[in-house]
Amino acid sequence: MAGKLSREQKGQLEDWIGQGPKTFRLLYAITRDGCSAQTFHTKCDKQGPTVTVLYNPSGSVFGGYTSTDWDQNMNGHSSDTAAFLFQLTFSGKKTVKIFCVKDATQSIFNRANLGPLFGSNDLYPFCNTVQESEGVFKLNGNNSFSVCYKMDGVSSWAEINNGNSVVNELEVYQLTEGREPDVQLEKSWRTVPDLTTKTLSELTTAIQSQKSPGKAKMVGYRLTLIGPVGSGKSSFCNTIMTAFQGRVSHRAACGKEDTSVTNTYHPYTVKTEACCSLSFKLCDTRGISDKACLDLTEYKHLVEGHIPEYYEFNPEVELSLDDARFVVRPNLEDKTHCVVFVLDASSLDSLSAEILQKLRALKMFCIRKGVSQAILLTHIELIDPEVGGDLATVFKSAQVAESVKKVSDLLGLPRNSIHPVKNYECEVATDKKINCLALLALQQIIYAAEDGVENLLMKRESTSSKPDRDLVELCGSECVDDSSK
Repeated sequence: MAGKLSREQKGQLEDWIGQGPKTFRLLYAITRDGCSAQTFHTKCDKQGPTVTVLYNPSGSVFGGYTSTDWDQNMNGHSSDTAAFLFQLTFSGKKTVKIFCVKDATQSIFNRANLGPLFGSNDLYPFCNTVQESEGVFKLNGNNSFSVCYKMDGVSSWAEINNGNSVVNELEVYQLTEGREPDVQLEKSWRTVPDLTTKTLSELTTAIQSQKSPGKAKMVGYRLTLIGPVGSGKSSFCNTIMTAFQGRVSHRAACGKEDTSVTNTYHPYTVKTEACCSLSFKLCDTRGISDKACLDLTEYKHLVEGHIPEYYEFNPEVELSLDDARFVVRPNLEDKTHCVVFVLDASSLDSLSAEILQKLRALKMFCIRKGVSQAILLTHIELIDPEVGGDLATVFKSAQVAESVKKVSDLLGLPRNSIHPVKNYECEVATDKKINCLALLALQQIIYAAEDGVENLLMKRESTSSKPDRDLVELCGSECVDDSSK
Protein backbone atom coordinates (compact mmCIF):
# COMPACT_ATOMS: atom_id res chain seq x y z
CA MET A 1 0.00 0.00 0.00
CA ALA A 2 1.61 3.25 -1.17
CA GLY A 3 -0.74 5.68 0.59
CA LYS A 4 -3.10 8.36 -0.68
CA LEU A 5 -0.79 11.40 -0.65
CA SER A 6 -0.09 12.59 -4.18
CA ARG A 7 3.36 13.68 -5.35
CA GLU A 8 2.14 17.25 -5.53
CA GLN A 9 0.98 17.10 -1.91
CA LYS A 10 4.27 15.54 -0.81
CA GLY A 11 6.12 18.32 -2.61
CA GLN A 12 4.08 20.94 -0.73
CA LEU A 13 4.92 19.32 2.61
CA GLU A 14 8.61 19.21 1.64
CA ASP A 15 8.51 22.94 0.90
CA TRP A 16 6.97 23.66 4.31
CA ILE A 17 9.46 21.48 6.17
CA GLY A 18 12.23 23.22 4.23
CA GLN A 19 15.04 20.68 4.50
CA GLY A 20 15.14 19.31 0.97
CA PRO A 21 13.60 16.22 -0.64
CA LYS A 22 12.07 13.55 1.57
CA THR A 23 11.11 9.92 1.24
CA PHE A 24 7.59 9.23 2.54
CA ARG A 25 7.17 5.74 4.01
CA LEU A 26 3.67 4.76 5.06
CA LEU A 27 3.82 3.51 8.65
CA TYR A 28 0.17 3.40 9.56
CA ALA A 29 -3.22 3.60 7.81
CA ILE A 30 -6.51 3.03 9.59
CA THR A 31 -8.12 1.31 6.58
CA ARG A 32 -5.29 -1.21 6.57
CA ASP A 33 -4.29 -1.44 10.24
CA GLY A 34 -7.45 -0.45 12.10
CA CYS A 35 -8.16 2.74 14.04
CA SER A 36 -6.45 1.80 17.29
CA ALA A 37 -4.21 3.87 19.57
CA GLN A 38 -2.27 0.74 20.52
CA THR A 39 -1.61 -0.11 16.86
CA PHE A 40 -0.66 3.49 16.10
CA HIS A 41 2.01 3.49 18.81
CA THR A 42 3.27 0.02 17.85
CA LYS A 43 3.86 1.14 14.26
CA CYS A 44 4.80 4.80 14.71
CA ASP A 45 6.70 5.19 18.01
CA LYS A 46 10.39 6.18 17.80
CA GLN A 47 10.32 6.55 14.00
CA GLY A 48 11.61 10.12 13.88
CA PRO A 49 9.85 12.87 11.85
CA THR A 50 6.34 11.97 10.73
CA VAL A 51 3.39 13.54 8.99
CA THR A 52 -0.18 12.62 9.95
CA VAL A 53 -2.81 13.06 7.24
CA LEU A 54 -6.61 12.84 7.54
CA TYR A 55 -8.99 12.47 4.57
CA ASN A 56 -12.73 12.91 4.85
CA PRO A 57 -15.63 11.97 2.51
CA SER A 58 -16.16 15.64 1.59
CA GLY A 59 -12.79 15.72 -0.16
CA SER A 60 -10.87 17.59 2.54
CA VAL A 61 -7.27 16.69 3.39
CA PHE A 62 -5.48 18.05 6.48
CA GLY A 63 -3.11 17.00 9.26
CA GLY A 64 0.07 17.74 11.17
CA TYR A 65 3.86 17.39 11.04
CA THR A 66 6.31 16.80 13.86
CA SER A 67 10.05 16.39 13.71
CA THR A 68 10.18 14.58 17.05
CA ASP A 69 9.31 11.00 17.99
CA TRP A 70 5.91 9.70 18.93
CA ASP A 71 6.48 7.72 22.14
CA GLN A 72 3.71 6.45 24.38
CA ASN A 73 6.16 6.18 27.29
CA MET A 74 6.55 9.99 27.37
CA ASN A 75 3.02 10.24 28.80
CA GLY A 76 2.81 13.98 28.23
CA HIS A 77 3.80 16.87 25.95
CA SER A 78 6.92 16.96 23.77
CA SER A 79 8.59 20.15 22.53
CA ASP A 80 9.10 20.73 18.80
CA THR A 81 9.66 24.18 17.26
CA ALA A 82 9.38 22.69 13.74
CA ALA A 83 5.88 21.23 14.21
CA PHE A 84 2.94 22.57 12.23
CA LEU A 85 -0.62 21.77 11.22
CA PHE A 86 -1.69 22.05 7.60
CA GLN A 87 -4.55 22.01 5.12
CA LEU A 88 -4.14 20.64 1.56
CA THR A 89 -7.68 20.53 0.16
CA PHE A 90 -11.12 21.61 1.30
CA SER A 91 -14.26 20.05 -0.18
CA GLY A 92 -12.27 18.76 -3.12
CA LYS A 93 -10.61 22.08 -3.95
CA LYS A 94 -6.89 22.65 -3.48
CA THR A 95 -6.59 24.82 -0.35
CA VAL A 96 -3.01 25.11 0.84
CA LYS A 97 -2.43 26.53 4.33
CA ILE A 98 0.17 26.02 7.05
CA PHE A 99 -0.51 26.65 10.75
CA CYS A 100 2.73 27.11 12.70
CA VAL A 101 3.17 26.16 16.34
CA LYS A 102 2.94 29.06 18.81
CA ASP A 103 3.65 27.08 21.98
CA ALA A 104 6.44 24.71 21.00
CA THR A 105 6.58 23.17 24.48
CA GLN A 106 3.19 21.58 23.79
CA SER A 107 3.62 20.68 20.12
CA ILE A 108 2.50 17.04 20.48
CA PHE A 109 1.07 14.90 23.27
CA ASN A 110 1.84 11.22 23.92
CA ARG A 111 -0.23 8.70 25.86
CA ALA A 112 -0.78 4.98 25.31
CA ASN A 113 -4.54 5.32 24.78
CA LEU A 114 -4.28 8.26 22.33
CA GLY A 115 -3.64 8.41 18.62
CA PRO A 116 -1.49 11.22 17.12
CA LEU A 117 -2.42 14.33 19.14
CA PHE A 118 -1.07 17.81 18.31
CA GLY A 119 -0.94 20.64 20.86
CA SER A 120 -3.45 20.85 23.64
CA ASN A 121 -6.11 19.00 21.66
CA ASP A 122 -5.53 21.37 18.68
CA LEU A 123 -5.69 18.30 16.42
CA TYR A 124 -7.08 15.38 18.42
CA PRO A 125 -8.24 12.60 16.05
CA PHE A 126 -9.05 9.65 18.32
CA CYS A 127 -8.46 7.69 21.50
CA ASN A 128 -8.61 3.95 22.21
CA THR A 129 -10.30 2.18 19.26
CA VAL A 130 -12.78 3.36 16.63
CA GLN A 131 -14.61 0.81 14.50
CA GLU A 132 -15.21 1.25 10.78
CA SER A 133 -18.85 1.65 9.75
CA GLU A 134 -19.98 1.61 6.10
CA GLY A 135 -16.55 2.54 4.83
CA VAL A 136 -15.90 5.48 7.18
CA PHE A 137 -14.62 6.09 10.71
CA LYS A 138 -16.41 8.51 13.02
CA LEU A 139 -13.46 9.64 15.11
CA ASN A 140 -14.00 10.21 18.81
CA GLY A 141 -11.47 13.00 19.38
CA ASN A 142 -12.42 16.60 20.14
CA ASN A 143 -10.41 19.30 18.36
CA SER A 144 -9.75 22.58 20.14
CA PHE A 145 -9.18 25.66 17.99
CA SER A 146 -6.02 27.79 18.03
CA VAL A 147 -4.66 26.80 21.46
CA CYS A 148 -1.05 25.87 20.66
CA TYR A 149 -1.07 26.52 16.88
CA LYS A 150 -1.62 29.76 14.96
CA MET A 151 -4.73 29.05 12.90
CA ASP A 152 -4.33 32.11 10.69
CA GLY A 153 -6.67 32.23 7.68
CA VAL A 154 -9.47 30.12 9.16
CA SER A 155 -12.00 30.97 11.85
CA SER A 156 -12.94 27.45 13.00
CA TRP A 157 -12.25 23.77 12.45
CA ALA A 158 -15.34 23.63 10.23
CA GLU A 159 -13.28 25.42 7.56
CA ILE A 160 -10.83 22.51 7.64
CA ASN A 161 -12.79 19.32 8.42
CA ASN A 162 -16.26 20.39 7.14
CA GLY A 163 -17.56 20.53 10.70
CA ASN A 164 -17.48 16.81 11.46
CA SER A 165 -15.13 14.07 12.63
CA VAL A 166 -15.88 11.51 9.92
CA VAL A 167 -12.88 10.31 7.87
CA ASN A 168 -12.37 7.59 5.30
CA GLU A 169 -8.62 7.43 5.93
CA LEU A 170 -5.94 8.51 8.40
CA GLU A 171 -2.29 7.91 7.52
CA VAL A 172 1.04 8.42 9.25
CA TYR A 173 4.19 8.65 7.12
CA GLN A 174 7.78 8.42 8.29
CA LEU A 175 9.99 11.05 6.62
CA THR A 176 13.63 10.35 5.84
CA GLU A 177 16.21 12.39 3.96
CA GLY A 178 16.57 12.02 0.22
CA ARG A 179 14.25 11.97 -2.77
CA GLU A 180 11.68 9.22 -2.88
CA PRO A 181 12.82 6.58 -5.38
CA ASP A 182 10.79 6.23 -8.54
CA VAL A 183 9.21 2.80 -8.61
CA GLN A 184 9.31 0.91 -11.91
CA LEU A 185 7.62 -2.45 -12.32
CA GLU A 186 9.57 -5.41 -13.67
CA LYS A 187 6.86 -6.06 -16.26
CA SER A 188 4.59 -3.63 -18.06
CA TRP A 189 1.14 -3.38 -16.50
CA ARG A 190 -0.36 -3.17 -19.99
CA THR A 191 0.89 -4.73 -23.23
CA VAL A 192 1.19 -2.03 -25.90
CA PRO A 193 3.62 -1.40 -28.77
CA ASP A 194 6.68 0.73 -28.12
CA LEU A 195 6.21 4.48 -28.57
CA THR A 196 8.25 4.64 -31.77
CA THR A 197 8.01 6.31 -35.18
CA LYS A 198 6.87 2.99 -36.65
CA THR A 199 4.07 2.65 -34.08
CA LEU A 200 3.00 6.25 -34.70
CA SER A 201 2.82 5.61 -38.45
CA GLU A 202 0.78 2.42 -37.95
CA LEU A 203 -1.64 4.12 -35.55
CA THR A 204 -2.08 7.11 -37.85
CA THR A 205 -2.81 4.88 -40.83
CA ALA A 206 -5.21 2.67 -38.89
CA ILE A 207 -7.23 5.58 -37.49
CA GLN A 208 -7.34 7.37 -40.85
CA SER A 209 -8.74 4.23 -42.50
CA GLN A 210 -11.34 3.61 -39.80
CA LYS A 211 -14.91 4.23 -40.97
CA SER A 212 -18.28 4.19 -39.25
CA PRO A 213 -20.60 1.25 -40.03
CA GLY A 214 -22.25 1.70 -43.43
CA LYS A 215 -25.67 0.75 -42.07
CA ALA A 216 -25.49 3.61 -39.58
CA LYS A 217 -25.75 6.24 -42.37
CA MET A 218 -23.59 8.71 -40.50
CA VAL A 219 -20.35 10.52 -41.28
CA GLY A 220 -18.47 9.58 -38.12
CA TYR A 221 -18.45 8.88 -34.41
CA ARG A 222 -19.16 11.56 -31.83
CA LEU A 223 -16.74 11.31 -28.88
CA THR A 224 -17.85 13.59 -26.04
CA LEU A 225 -15.29 14.68 -23.42
CA ILE A 226 -16.67 15.26 -19.92
CA GLY A 227 -14.70 16.03 -16.77
CA PRO A 228 -13.77 18.53 -14.04
CA VAL A 229 -12.40 21.99 -14.74
CA GLY A 230 -8.71 21.82 -15.66
CA SER A 231 -8.65 18.07 -16.28
CA GLY A 232 -7.37 18.50 -19.85
CA LYS A 233 -10.38 18.05 -22.16
CA SER A 234 -9.55 20.93 -24.49
CA SER A 235 -5.85 20.12 -24.34
CA PHE A 236 -6.58 16.56 -25.48
CA CYS A 237 -8.45 17.94 -28.50
CA ASN A 238 -5.36 19.98 -29.35
CA THR A 239 -3.11 16.97 -28.78
CA ILE A 240 -5.06 14.80 -31.23
CA MET A 241 -5.15 17.57 -33.83
CA THR A 242 -1.40 18.02 -33.37
CA ALA A 243 -0.78 14.31 -33.98
CA PHE A 244 -2.51 14.47 -37.38
CA GLN A 245 -1.53 17.98 -38.49
CA GLY A 246 2.21 17.63 -37.90
CA ARG A 247 2.39 20.85 -35.89
CA VAL A 248 1.23 21.93 -32.43
CA SER A 249 -2.44 22.91 -32.58
CA HIS A 250 -4.10 25.66 -30.56
CA ARG A 251 -7.65 25.40 -31.92
CA ALA A 252 -9.23 24.57 -28.58
CA ALA A 253 -8.90 27.36 -26.00
CA CYS A 254 -7.07 26.21 -22.86
CA GLY A 255 -6.11 27.80 -19.58
CA LYS A 256 -6.07 27.46 -15.80
CA GLU A 257 -9.09 29.07 -14.17
CA ASP A 258 -11.42 28.31 -11.26
CA THR A 259 -14.27 28.02 -13.76
CA SER A 260 -14.35 26.36 -17.16
CA VAL A 261 -12.60 28.04 -20.08
CA THR A 262 -14.89 26.08 -22.43
CA ASN A 263 -18.47 27.35 -22.35
CA THR A 264 -19.92 25.80 -25.51
CA TYR A 265 -20.61 22.32 -26.81
CA HIS A 266 -17.80 22.50 -29.34
CA PRO A 267 -17.27 19.70 -31.89
CA TYR A 268 -13.81 19.46 -33.46
CA THR A 269 -13.41 17.71 -36.79
CA VAL A 270 -9.85 16.44 -37.05
CA LYS A 271 -8.03 16.76 -40.36
CA THR A 272 -4.84 15.20 -41.68
CA GLU A 273 -1.94 17.17 -43.17
CA ALA A 274 -3.62 16.56 -46.55
CA CYS A 275 -6.81 18.23 -45.17
CA CYS A 276 -8.83 15.01 -45.17
CA SER A 277 -11.44 14.87 -42.40
CA LEU A 278 -11.38 11.80 -40.15
CA SER A 279 -14.39 9.72 -39.21
CA PHE A 280 -14.94 11.13 -35.72
CA LYS A 281 -15.61 14.36 -33.87
CA LEU A 282 -14.05 15.30 -30.54
CA CYS A 283 -16.75 17.19 -28.65
CA ASP A 284 -15.50 19.52 -25.92
CA THR A 285 -17.83 20.47 -23.06
CA ARG A 286 -17.94 22.83 -20.11
CA GLY A 287 -15.81 21.64 -17.20
CA ILE A 288 -17.51 20.39 -14.05
CA SER A 289 -16.86 22.37 -10.87
CA ASP A 290 -18.44 22.85 -7.47
CA LYS A 291 -19.11 26.53 -8.21
CA ALA A 292 -20.70 26.30 -11.65
CA CYS A 293 -21.86 22.85 -12.61
CA LEU A 294 -24.40 21.78 -15.20
CA ASP A 295 -27.42 19.85 -14.04
CA LEU A 296 -27.22 16.11 -14.59
CA THR A 297 -30.31 16.34 -16.82
CA GLU A 298 -28.39 18.58 -19.21
CA TYR A 299 -25.58 16.04 -19.46
CA LYS A 300 -28.18 13.40 -20.28
CA HIS A 301 -29.58 15.66 -23.02
CA LEU A 302 -26.03 16.04 -24.31
CA VAL A 303 -25.45 12.28 -24.48
CA GLU A 304 -28.79 11.65 -26.18
CA GLY A 305 -28.19 14.29 -28.86
CA HIS A 306 -30.80 16.84 -27.77
CA ILE A 307 -28.24 19.65 -27.40
CA PRO A 308 -27.15 21.27 -30.69
CA GLU A 309 -23.55 21.86 -31.66
CA TYR A 310 -22.08 25.17 -30.43
CA TYR A 311 -24.77 25.46 -27.78
CA GLU A 312 -23.57 27.83 -25.05
CA PHE A 313 -23.87 26.23 -21.62
CA ASN A 314 -25.45 28.27 -18.86
CA PRO A 315 -25.39 26.62 -15.40
CA GLU A 316 -28.08 29.07 -14.28
CA VAL A 317 -30.56 28.16 -17.04
CA GLU A 318 -31.17 24.56 -18.07
CA LEU A 319 -32.03 23.80 -21.71
CA SER A 320 -35.67 22.72 -21.77
CA LEU A 321 -37.97 20.92 -24.19
CA ASP A 322 -39.63 24.26 -24.98
CA ASP A 323 -36.36 25.85 -26.13
CA ALA A 324 -36.25 26.36 -29.90
CA ARG A 325 -32.70 24.99 -29.93
CA PHE A 326 -33.70 21.70 -28.29
CA VAL A 327 -33.26 18.82 -30.76
CA VAL A 328 -36.51 16.92 -30.26
CA ARG A 329 -35.74 13.94 -32.53
CA PRO A 330 -31.99 13.53 -32.69
CA ASN A 331 -30.53 11.29 -35.38
CA LEU A 332 -27.97 8.61 -34.57
CA GLU A 333 -25.28 10.99 -35.82
CA ASP A 334 -26.37 13.64 -33.29
CA LYS A 335 -25.94 11.30 -30.34
CA THR A 336 -22.81 10.65 -28.31
CA HIS A 337 -21.25 7.33 -29.33
CA CYS A 338 -18.67 7.26 -26.55
CA VAL A 339 -18.59 9.34 -23.37
CA VAL A 340 -14.95 10.01 -22.50
CA PHE A 341 -14.44 10.99 -18.86
CA VAL A 342 -11.28 13.09 -18.47
CA LEU A 343 -9.56 13.05 -15.05
CA ASP A 344 -6.33 14.63 -13.80
CA ALA A 345 -4.06 11.91 -12.37
CA SER A 346 -2.35 14.41 -10.07
CA SER A 347 -5.55 15.52 -8.33
CA LEU A 348 -7.63 12.35 -7.97
CA ASP A 349 -7.64 12.72 -4.20
CA SER A 350 -9.06 16.23 -4.55
CA LEU A 351 -12.21 15.19 -6.43
CA SER A 352 -15.18 16.36 -4.39
CA ALA A 353 -17.97 14.03 -3.39
CA GLU A 354 -20.40 16.12 -5.48
CA ILE A 355 -18.36 15.78 -8.68
CA LEU A 356 -17.84 12.06 -8.15
CA GLN A 357 -21.54 11.56 -7.55
CA LYS A 358 -22.36 13.34 -10.81
CA LEU A 359 -19.82 11.31 -12.80
CA ARG A 360 -21.09 8.03 -11.34
CA ALA A 361 -24.70 8.95 -12.07
CA LEU A 362 -23.80 9.79 -15.67
CA LYS A 363 -21.93 6.49 -15.96
CA MET A 364 -25.03 4.56 -14.89
CA PHE A 365 -27.18 6.55 -17.33
CA CYS A 366 -24.79 5.64 -20.18
CA ILE A 367 -24.94 1.97 -19.21
CA ARG A 368 -28.76 2.04 -19.29
CA LYS A 369 -28.73 3.74 -22.70
CA GLY A 370 -26.07 1.46 -24.16
CA VAL A 371 -23.56 4.30 -24.66
CA SER A 372 -19.90 3.26 -24.60
CA GLN A 373 -17.56 4.84 -22.05
CA ALA A 374 -13.83 5.40 -21.65
CA ILE A 375 -11.56 7.41 -19.36
CA LEU A 376 -8.55 9.58 -20.18
CA LEU A 377 -6.05 9.91 -17.34
CA THR A 378 -4.14 13.15 -17.95
CA HIS A 379 -1.11 14.82 -16.30
CA ILE A 380 0.60 11.48 -15.72
CA GLU A 381 3.95 13.28 -15.94
CA LEU A 382 3.12 14.99 -12.62
CA ILE A 383 2.68 11.80 -10.60
CA ASP A 384 5.91 10.12 -11.74
CA PRO A 385 8.96 12.27 -12.62
CA GLU A 386 10.50 9.40 -14.58
CA VAL A 387 7.45 9.29 -16.84
CA GLY A 388 7.77 13.06 -17.20
CA GLY A 389 11.34 12.54 -18.37
CA ASP A 390 10.54 9.64 -20.69
CA LEU A 391 6.99 8.73 -21.67
CA ALA A 392 8.23 5.32 -22.80
CA THR A 393 8.24 4.28 -19.11
CA VAL A 394 4.53 4.96 -18.59
CA PHE A 395 3.43 1.32 -18.74
CA LYS A 396 6.08 0.29 -16.22
CA SER A 397 5.26 3.06 -13.76
CA ALA A 398 3.84 1.81 -10.48
CA GLN A 399 2.40 5.27 -9.80
CA VAL A 400 0.50 5.35 -13.09
CA ALA A 401 -0.70 1.76 -12.59
CA GLU A 402 -1.93 2.68 -9.11
CA SER A 403 -3.75 5.75 -10.48
CA VAL A 404 -5.47 3.62 -13.13
CA LYS A 405 -6.65 1.26 -10.39
CA LYS A 406 -7.78 4.18 -8.24
CA VAL A 407 -9.87 5.64 -11.09
CA SER A 408 -11.36 2.21 -11.77
CA ASP A 409 -12.39 1.97 -8.11
CA LEU A 410 -13.78 5.53 -8.08
CA LEU A 411 -15.99 5.23 -11.16
CA GLY A 412 -16.51 1.48 -11.35
CA LEU A 413 -15.25 1.09 -14.93
CA PRO A 414 -12.77 -1.60 -16.03
CA ARG A 415 -9.08 -0.74 -16.13
CA ASN A 416 -8.79 -1.55 -19.83
CA SER A 417 -11.11 1.40 -20.52
CA ILE A 418 -8.73 3.83 -18.74
CA HIS A 419 -6.01 5.38 -20.91
CA PRO A 420 -3.04 7.44 -19.63
CA VAL A 421 -2.03 10.39 -21.80
CA LYS A 422 0.18 13.46 -21.70
CA ASN A 423 -1.19 16.54 -23.44
CA TYR A 424 0.85 19.21 -25.17
CA GLU A 425 1.43 22.06 -22.75
CA CYS A 426 4.87 23.68 -22.91
CA GLU A 427 6.01 21.95 -26.12
CA VAL A 428 6.23 23.98 -29.34
CA ALA A 429 7.30 21.05 -31.53
CA THR A 430 5.62 17.69 -32.05
CA ASP A 431 6.73 14.72 -29.97
CA LYS A 432 6.27 11.18 -31.28
CA LYS A 433 5.83 9.70 -27.81
CA ILE A 434 3.09 12.18 -26.85
CA ASN A 435 1.41 11.49 -30.19
CA CYS A 436 1.72 7.70 -29.82
CA LEU A 437 0.20 7.69 -26.36
CA ALA A 438 -2.67 9.93 -27.45
CA LEU A 439 -3.42 7.84 -30.56
CA LEU A 440 -3.28 4.58 -28.58
CA ALA A 441 -6.01 6.04 -26.37
CA LEU A 442 -7.99 7.44 -29.32
CA GLN A 443 -7.94 4.12 -31.15
CA GLN A 444 -9.42 2.31 -28.15
CA ILE A 445 -12.04 5.05 -27.70
CA ILE A 446 -13.10 4.70 -31.35
CA TYR A 447 -13.28 0.92 -30.94
CA ALA A 448 -15.57 1.46 -27.95
CA ALA A 449 -17.78 3.82 -29.98
CA GLU A 450 -17.87 1.32 -32.85
CA ASP A 451 -18.98 -1.49 -30.54
CA GLY A 452 -21.74 0.67 -29.07
CA VAL A 453 -23.10 1.64 -32.48
CA GLU A 454 -22.94 -1.99 -33.66
CA ASN A 455 -25.06 -2.98 -30.69
CA LEU A 456 -27.65 -0.35 -31.62
CA LEU A 457 -27.68 -1.53 -35.24
CA MET A 458 -28.14 -5.14 -34.17
CA LYS A 459 -31.10 -4.04 -32.07
CA ARG A 460 -32.44 -2.20 -35.10
CA GLU A 461 -32.18 -5.29 -37.28
CA SER A 462 -33.83 -7.51 -34.69
CA THR A 463 -36.83 -5.17 -34.50
CA SER A 464 -37.01 -4.24 -38.20
CA SER A 465 -40.46 -5.79 -38.61
CA LYS A 466 -41.98 -3.69 -35.86
CA PRO A 467 -41.28 -0.10 -34.76
CA ASP A 468 -39.68 0.08 -31.34
CA ARG A 469 -40.29 3.20 -29.28
CA ASP A 470 -36.97 2.84 -27.42
CA LEU A 471 -35.13 2.35 -30.71
CA VAL A 472 -36.68 5.50 -32.19
CA GLU A 473 -35.51 7.36 -29.08
CA LEU A 474 -32.00 5.98 -29.48
CA CYS A 475 -31.48 6.28 -33.24
CA GLY A 476 -33.97 8.84 -34.49
CA SER A 477 -36.89 8.22 -36.82
CA GLU A 478 -34.74 7.66 -39.92
CA CYS A 479 -33.07 4.65 -38.28
CA VAL A 480 -36.28 2.62 -38.52
CA ASP A 481 -36.76 0.89 -41.90
CA ASP A 482 -39.52 2.21 -44.15
CA SER A 483 -41.15 -1.20 -44.05
CA SER A 484 -41.66 -0.84 -40.32
CA LYS A 485 -43.33 2.54 -40.43
